[in-house]
Amino acid sequence: MEFVSFHSDEAQLRAARYFLEDSLKGAEHPTIALSGGRTPLPLYADLARQQLITPFPVEFYLVDERCVPLVDQASNYHNITEAFRPASRAFLDHFHFFDVSLAPSKAAEKYAEELQTLPRGVFDVVILGIGNDGHTASLFPGSAANREEKALAVHAINEHTDQVPIRDRLTITWPVILAAKRILVLAGKGKGEVIEELRNGIKKFEEFPVHRLESHSHCAIYFLS
Repeated sequence: MEFVSFHSDEAQLRAARYFLEDSLKGAEHPTIALSGGRTPLPLYADLARQQLITPFPVEFYLVDERCVPLVDQASNYHNITEAFRPASRAFLDHFHFFDVSLAPSKAAEKYAEELQTLPRGVFDVVILGIGNDGHTASLFPGSAANREEKALAVHAINEHTDQVPIRDRLTITWPVILAAKRILVLAGKGKGEVIEELRNGIKKFEEFPVHRLESHSHCAIYFLS
């Protein structure tokens, strides 16, 4: 696991852009899994604006979703498609997302079936964030989803809605994340304690899920200092 600190949003964005370009070199059918949240949205907008991930088709997949309508301001689909608006037609034609019109368990099953069609069976890049409680994707401390080792996507229940809103989530699982060729974790300001726990902490994976990334050989943590 590589830790890289940045003093500005712009520097972090440039480094993330290079990370993606380098990761996709030579890929015949490139695939990227996109996390929601505020931190990666400027990167997505930059990619769309500068058309740096070309030529299409790059296939994009959602890492996780809140069980809300797609037009809801809390929807990862909504926020990501807004960020990619400058390239909306090309992007939407190659964007795979959870069908939130279905019951959560059915939506997870449907998305898992779609993941089974991934070229080579793995993502080239998974982009993740980190919560203050150590969750990533929608894999929360103490949740059954955090311990799932077979299903590719699941209905995840967040029991700590006082810290992170919206109880019902949909998410890819650790087997999918850890199979990726490369993982990029973007952390914004105010995550100093989280980074310190990742570097030197003693919490177990069950109580601080992002520790699971330590087993991945090509995982970079880009954080603002």
